Amino acid sequence: MLLVFLGWIGAVPLFGVISKVRDLGTAFSVTPSTSISVTVPAPGASAGDRIVIAFVMDVETGAVSASDTAGNTYSVDADVASLLGLGVRRTVIFSAHASSALAAGDTITVSFALLSVLKAMTATEFSGIVAAGALDRTSIRSNALPDAAPTSGFTAVTSQADELLFGAIGVLQPLASGFTPGPGYSGLPRAGTNTGGSADITIDPEFQIVSASAAYEANGTLAAAALWSSAIATYRAVLPLPTATNTPTVTATPSA
Repeated sequence: MLLVFLGWIGAVPLFGVISKVRDLGTAFSVTPSTSISVTVPAPGASAGDRIVIAFVMDVETGAVSASDTAGNTYSVDADVASLLGLGVRRTVIFSAHASSALAAGDTITVSFALLSVLKAMTATEFSGIVAAGALDRTSIRSNALPDAAPTSGFTAVTSQADELLFGAIGVLQPLASGFTPGPGYSGLPRAGTNTGGSADITIDPEFQIVSASAAYEANGTLAAAALWSSAIATYRAVLPLPTATNTPTVTATPSA
């Protein structure tokens, strides 16, 4: 007689699926200040997701930080400042694991130590990112002469296949000037100034979800040549709980 038992023999670990959840707002200002904020729209941001901020300003030095009214902790993931080309632009990527959910009407704020006139920010919510140790690779770059092909330069090879690529391109040009995301990227809402004068600043964010370990850049095409500072940050996908698998085990039993 043969008896067949179903026994648990292991787990099949698969990487989780990263997805963009929603845009959390954009803001710009031409008023001298030391902070800028967005107000979170309904339905808010869920606990457990990652909030990523793209920010640009016209001051190249001084401490920068981000916070929200739910008390989540933000890190500076990439920071590139440049005076090259006689135009100041500083681009920063912040992110936070949302330990606490954000409700509609909550605010997300970027603060800076020195007074800034031109500045702009965007905030985006993503799901499927690991809570701790999310940041994997970064790269930053600025140009010295105006051109229409911004790039962050390439990161080191990512440590795992499934990751979020987040690019932030800060440009000394008005928001009305166009931007086309790089190959494979999806554009996010842009923010910037349209003063009609000679000084304007814009942040052009983009993202891509990848499934292969490689070196990546954040890039794109500007409608007109300009001075820019570009950054990329990559974030690791969460590893879900193991899935049990059953496989038959055959055991022989002597016949009477």
